[in-house]
Amino acid sequence: KNTLIYPNQFKEDYCNQLIILSPRTNCRNTPRISTQAVFLGGIKPDYTKILRYDDGRNPTLNYYTSEVEQTDMLNNIVKNLLKENYRYEDITILSFISEKKSLVAKIISNNKGLPFSFFNRDNSIFCTSIRKFKGLENLVIIITDIINMDEEKSKSLLYVGITRSIDRLFMLASNQNSV
Repeated sequence: KNTLIYPNQFKEDYCNQLIILSPRTNCRNTPRISTQAVFLGGIKPDYTKILRYDDGRNPTLNYYTSEVEQTDMLNNIVKNLLKENYRYEDITILSFISEKKSLVAKIISNNKGLPFSFFNRDNSIFCTSIRKFKGLENLVIIITDIINMDEEKSKSLLYVGITRSIDRLFMLASNQNSV
């Protein structure tokens, strides 16, 4: 299965001379993060090798039953990462849904806790949606507000979010998801 940004019909209709190259080497993700992306995202890239070494740390998928529980999980993950000497700038929180509806937007509006920001990447934890962060990366990615993991569009979006992580990956999903 080819990982195409544009379907073949688009290519035929608008870009007949377009050459599509498939990536052969994963330079960004650890083997365990890459495996998680394939498993949850349902997309199988044509990688022949992964350059990053296996650091032995598995991505984490936690299920929450309420917004309060998701908030507690997020705060605990960040506090533990800070104890492991990650800096605020090393951590990015990606929402599965829009920024305005995200868990972090609610936390920011209540002026509670850690320095989350939708605008500032200096001395704060940068927060945005998966869609807005496509093509970018950070050492630690925390994906929040995961819903509807069974739908094809959701799997594709989750794949994008997972593959933004260089070193560590944490996912917070509604317990109504089935994996």
